[in-house]
Amino acid sequence: MAAVVEIDEINGAGLVLHHGILNINFGSVDAFELDPVANKLALDSNSYVKWVQLHVSSMGDSSAVQNLRISSETARPAGSVLVFNGHVTQAIYDATKKTAAAQPGTGIADTPHHVPTVAPATSNIGFAGQLGGSLVAPGSSDFALIQVRLTTVTESADPVLNFEFDETA
Repeated sequence: MAAVVEIDEINGAGLVLHHGILNINFGSVDAFELDPVANKLALDSNSYVKWVQLHVSSMGDSSAVQNLRISSETARPAGSVLVFNGHVTQAIYDATKKTAAAQPGTGIADTPHHVPTVAPATSNIGFAGQLGGSLVAPGSSDFALIQVRLTTVTESADPVLNFEFDETA
């Protein structure tokens, strides 16, 4: 049996953790599973940052979950970018922005890198502050902070995000 894995998201001043979210929609409010039509982004604005993490609730027959890779299914429309806090080299991976949650906002400092449109070969989000880290018992990955930025368009379709990982039997 494979590991049981879900995506969790944190929202609000109280840092409320929502388990097993069904979508990651971006908009002008800090809410999980928000309606992007009712919460559109204005021109030249940023969505609230989504603080999400991979949560392994059961290891099943797996001895480790590792190599977490986040990518976007397609490139963003011109004038719209999808950014996050991941990276593929440990030297640039700032664990302080990933291992403890903070209230989501619309600032750009915590999301400096473009989400790749092809899954990288190695981790771009880690475990316990380490890109090469892994889970050997139920637990959660580091936080991925993901954001949509609009520069020359007034609407942005929500991207399709891919979360991939490896399991060791």
